[in-house]
Amino acid sequence: MHGLIDPFYDACKPAIEPGHIWCDQPVYLPARHGVKIARVDPQNDSNLDYKVCGRTAEIFGHAPVKSLGMESTEGAVIAKTKRDRPVIVLGGAHASEFFPAEGRASHAEIVMVVPVYSSSQYEAQVRRRMQIYDFTNVFYLPEAPSLGFKEGFARLDHVQAVAQAHLCKHKGMKLADEAFDALTEWLASFLAGLKPADSMIEDYRRWVIDGEGG
Repeated sequence: MHGLIDPFYDACKPAIEPGHIWCDQPVYLPARHGVKIARVDPQNDSNLDYKVCGRTAEIFGHAPVKSLGMESTEGAVIAKTKRDRPVIVLGGAHASEFFPAEGRASHAEIVMVVPVYSSSQYEAQVRRRMQIYDFTNVFYLPEAPSLGFKEGFARLDHVQAVAQAHLCKHKGMKLADEAFDALTEWLASFLAGLKPADSMIEDYRRWVIDGEGG
């Protein structure tokens, strides 16, 4: 949408609201490794013997691990993360957490985000395909030198919940309203194949193909 939406970003003060760009430690999805727990110390169940394995049946069937709140029928998985990765807030700040044993629910204190990745590691051809929305799970994010933001992309297949309290280092910016609308349109298209008749993304792609977008 770069070139059609201008400005693409707005400078702003920190807020946990849709479109705001923070940093967090989102995980790379899907998690591909698990943990096989071989021994649980009955005197201190934070003292474990374990090994890294695949997402296989062997991660289940261990003794309960109270320090992790993990039952014997539950398994542990390992997911990689990167410190201070930018994330765009999508919403979900009013979710509830449920406690079956206590028969109650409370505010979950989470928010749904989409992680942002740098495009500089890719060749020009791949970056160009990102710019014209040729990947269904990529939303292109143009650079904004005045705001200290480098060219990148939001990876829609990595949308996830994070703790509100873990959000840090607000970037001093958010997506402009029209840019956020384009992001949510592309997310709905990716997740459910939903595309409005007046699609901003399709208008943009036609604009680029006709040569007006350079």
